[in-house]
Amino acid sequence: IRLVDVQSRTIVRYPVRGRVDYVALTYAWWASRQRERYRVGSVVQNPPKTIEDAIKVTADLGKRFLWVDSLCIDQGDESHKQEQIQMMASIYSGVGNHCCPKRARH
Repeated sequence: IRLVDVQSRTIVRYPVRGRVDYVALTYAWWASRQRERYRVGSVVQNPPKTIEDAIKVTADLGKRFLWVDSLCIDQGDESHKQEQIQMMASIYSGVGNHCCPKRARH
């Protein structure tokens, strides 16, 4: 899976060795105007307010990594998207903390 490194604000791959603790954000992102594609190495710049808040909360919790479906799943690559959808149970079971905002702000 891919994660956002909240220190560098870069999309990175989950480490092959070991286990990392990460926070996951769940929100209705499809309602936002976000259409940018993110790949490994992409820098997250000017995300919607909900994601910006999740990045800050993740850092405030002392965590380095955040998983957000709209950033960590390449929405323009149908095969990647389907592969990641099949892994959702594993992605959410590996979460250290889960953010679920009451109302998403775009």
